[in-house]
Amino acid sequence: MFMMVKEFLNSFFRIIPVLIVSFVGIIVTQIISSKWKKVYILQSIFISLPGFAIGVTGIKFAQNYVFRIFGIVLITIGVAFIAVAVACGVFKYKKDKEETV
Repeated sequence: MFMMVKEFLNSFFRIIPVLIVSFVGIIVTQIISSKWKKVYILQSIFISLPGFAIGVTGIKFAQNYVFRIFGIVLITIGVAFIAVAVACGVFKYKKDKEETV
């Protein structure tokens, strides 16, 4: 049981650096986007980074019997992050395309 709790805490400590890099990247791309409008691909990548990290953690938890439901929830949250990132990128691309036409 102690090993499961240790694995649970270690996985969250792996997610924290990814979240920090992602949020810094989002802020940097927002600053860049004020000067260069076509950074929606970079923004999508930085928005989807936490989704990948959360999804990988969810897969690890889903393999463990005790945290299976929590793992499935984390996988769902990860997929939602990635879907939002793609949707934001497509929306910004279409908006920029309409403005240039």
